[in-house]
Order: sequence, then C-alpha cells, then structure tokens
Amino acid sequence: MMKFALPYNGDMDFIDQSLYMYGNYIESYFGNLGIDDFGGGRAQTQNIVKQENELKAILDKLNAAGIDFNYVINNNGLMNEEFTEKYQERYLRFINKLVDLGIRKVTLSNPYLIQYTKQKLPDLKISASVNLKNPFMGRT
Repeated sequence: MMKFALPYNGDMDFIDQSLYMYGNYIESYFGNLGIDDFGGGRAQTQNIVKQENELKAILDKLNAAGIDFNYVINNNGLMNEEFTEKYQERYLRFINKLVDLGIRKVTLSNPYLIQYTKQKLPDLKISASVNLKNPFMGRT
C-alpha cells in the first residue's frame, strides 16, 4: 500500500481530520516549529506552532498512532558556521530537545549536518532534503 507524507502547518484539527479520513495512508507529517534558528523552508509567519508544548502534544498524538513527525531543517547557506564548535553545540542541543519531545525523524539539507547528526544520534532517522539537488549537475 502506498503511503504519503503530509505537510503540517500547526493546525491540530488537520491532524485529527486527516487521521480519521486517511490514517491508513499516512506515513508521516513534516514541518518545523517555526521559532528555531535553523530554518524549515517556510516563512516563519506561516508556521502556526510556536511553542514546544504544542509540538509535544502533536508528537504524542502521532506517536500513539505510530506515525512519525519529520522535523525539517533546510539550512543551506550557513557560511561554514556548521564547522564551528559553537554552532555544533547549539545545533546538537536543539536536536536533542527535539528527540526528547518525541521526534524520531529529521530532514536535513546540509551534507555536513547529515553526517554530524548521524554520528551524534545514530538512532535518529534522517532524510536528505530535496534542496540537496544540485541544479548544475549534468550540465557542461
């Protein structure tokens, strides 16, 4: 059976309705908190979830249903900041907070952060963002 990943904007009614109507076809929801420093690919004003306790309530509901929430971090232009100890500490603190809240899967767009995250949290599922696609590959 084919399953889908649905974008999530923070509306708990959307989760309730989509699980009720299409629960057997939902693999995961994806999105981000909207207040982190790492960027999720959407304008911050479009993210309804602004508090950790809101994300925790969402994750509790989804985890009880056996459905992942894929937290998206699409931060391509870090100006090599990802290689600094200060950034790595802040990033790892944030990722650990997500895991503590119930996140089991993240999407990352930075190759170094994919490697770093896998090294530090080997049990966390990681998806590579479509933003990793290089538009110049195959061109001469």
